[in-house]
Amino acid sequence: MRIPVLPLLFCRSFRTSCITTFIAAFFLTCAQTCHAVMIDFDDILHIPTDGLFDDQPITNEYASKGLLVSDGYLIFQSDLFGVSSPNALIGGPFFRLSFIGKLPTFVEFTVSAPFEQASFIAVNGPSGYLFTKKTDGYAGPDDDTPYIANQLIRLQAAGGISSLDISAFFGMRSSSIIDNLHYEYKNLPEPSSLMLVLMGLGLLAWRWRNAKSRSYYCNKFNF
Repeated sequence: MRIPVLPLLFCRSFRTSCITTFIAAFFLTCAQTCHAVMIDFDDILHIPTDGLFDDQPITNEYASKGLLVSDGYLIFQSDLFGVSSPNALIGGPFFRLSFIGKLPTFVEFTVSAPFEQASFIAVNGPSGYLFTKKTDGYAGPDDDTPYIANQLIRLQAAGGISSLDISAFFGMRSSSIIDNLHYEYKNLPEPSSLMLVLMGLGLLAWRWRNAKSRSYYCNKFNF
């Protein structure tokens, strides 16, 4: 039996276009939806001093990663208040983390504090204050939850997080201690890329509709 050439070419090209379109849409979407940054403060060499943590301030060392630090200092004491080793970041009374450039929509880090006190993280967005997150620990006689060292904090804001103001309940010279800072940028695909995906899917739908009238040949000749 002679096999018609045109239906054969159509069936093969149709299946190829299906696979190509779905692969392109998948990789294009994944590449533009998430970008993550991880900072554990262990990449900076701690310089031993006379024991005062404020002898080694951290300011713009992570500017290339989109982070500025105000009133934050590097510490190198693995057993200090349960902080993970070797390095961590301890704050003063005006401890702030500021995100520059593109703003993350998700931020995660661990928090500890001296004297098992509670920490407070005020979250700010592009338009100002958003909300405050409180850790477990002592925050007065009426709010004394069991303290958790290295408590994991997760913050989300769809419009982006511009800065975090971190403080501890007692308001002393040293406040909270953070480590393993992780933040992510999650966005919708760019309009031009999204348009390409939609055009590809539209073409796929059109060819699928036309394929119905030719499906007889594909089934008959086992293509």
